[in-house]
Amino acid sequence: AAAPAAKPAAAPTTQPAPAEKPLAAGQVAVKVQCRGMPDGALKDCKALSSEPKNADAEQAAVQIASQQKGKPPADWPAEGRMLVLPLVLTPNKAGS
Repeated sequence: AAAPAAKPAAAPTTQPAPAEKPLAAGQVAVKVQCRGMPDGALKDCKALSSEPKNADAEQAAVQIASQQKGKPPADWPAEGRMLVLPLVLTPNKAGS
């Protein structure tokens, strides 16, 4: 009798650890550091990093953060405190 074909051991799938939130195609996650003001505005914004690296998305994220106005959220830091905003951008739709 023929021996049953030995099944190869299932290879462990080597997938990178999932990001905090999966990004859709074309999206870029940018961390922007800003100084929070009491009126809800953000000053001195600068991009810390982007994933995947995308200079255009970093610039756009800084612009978006710089335009924040209005009532600050409840967890807003005291005046002059730095905070980091995680933004997700879709650069190819940024001009809309």
